[in-house]
Amino acid sequence: MFCSLYPVQKDGIYKQNNIYSFDLRGLEFTKIMKLKQVMTGLENDYFKTIQINLQTHEPIKINKLVTLTPAIITTPKGDYDIKEDMDLVKDRILANIQKKYKNIYDTNVDIDFIKSIKKTNRQPIKIPYKNVNMLGNKFEIEIKEDPMSQNLAYLSVSVGILEKNSIGFGFCMAR
Repeated sequence: MFCSLYPVQKDGIYKQNNIYSFDLRGLEFTKIMKLKQVMTGLENDYFKTIQINLQTHEPIKINKLVTLTPAIITTPKGDYDIKEDMDLVKDRILANIQKKYKNIYDTNVDIDFIKSIKKTNRQPIKIPYKNVNMLGNKFEIEIKEDPMSQNLAYLSVSVGILEKNSIGFGFCMAR
């Protein structure tokens, strides 16, 4: 899971010779180490790797998840403007993280780990991608305190919430 480059340029165009950062997260330490090895000293016409910091963290109590990049919900018709339907958002977050948990740990889990959820943007965030505009939203998600809820919140921080995480959407910060 990765976050977009920051600081974000107001005009959306990253400038030559400026320094930008991005965060990567993962559950598998060996894969992160291989990625670090590949990226060390990487330089091409588009970017140059200057520094790589590797940190490991023990799980902490998570009270809230805050999305740093827009989270995407898609339907068979395409991207979905959720309006104010927080029940839909909650259902999709739960189904998505339970599916990820099953894929990673080969165990079914059917727990509602969300105390409350609110959308933090006023309008959907339009993201151009592959000749279409996807609609995303940012959320603050309050987390329950029981151990399994905390495990699901930690997994959400590690792999992202909702969909399109492999292209940087749904990147979360724990508070």
